[in-house]
Amino acid sequence: MAECVGAAFRNTRMLSAPALLAVIIGTLFAAPPSLLAQNTTKKPAASQPVAVSTVKPKYPSEAMRTRITGTATLGVDVMADGSVGRVVVIKSLEPSLDREAIKAVKQWKFKPGTRNGKPVAVRVNVDVSFSYK
Repeated sequence: MAECVGAAFRNTRMLSAPALLAVIIGTLFAAPPSLLAQNTTKKPAASQPVAVSTVKPKYPSEAMRTRITGTATLGVDVMADGSVGRVVVIKSLEPSLDREAIKAVKQWKFKPGTRNGKPVAVRVNVDVSFSYK
């Protein structure tokens, strides 16, 4: 690495200030191959939780009157006991529909995901659809 920096400084007359800065920053943040090879171990993947009890969301009357339809996508933390933890909106449909989707999903029950045969908390995406038909 020191040789690369030295080479960059020897040729400073040929580089503009922004180009020289880019060379210096790139050299400082370049990881040696030995460090990259050390980070190849991965945790075994967790199995996905399975919904065993679901609740349909209420369709707000204003959204029904205006015939808003579609799907809200939620990020749901399924806890190791199968309950629902944090729920966040990943793809919004409409604020009132998003709120109803969150209320409904918070009441769901899951068979939890597992890793090495033990229940673990897992984040999953859940699509909640709304249709006035």
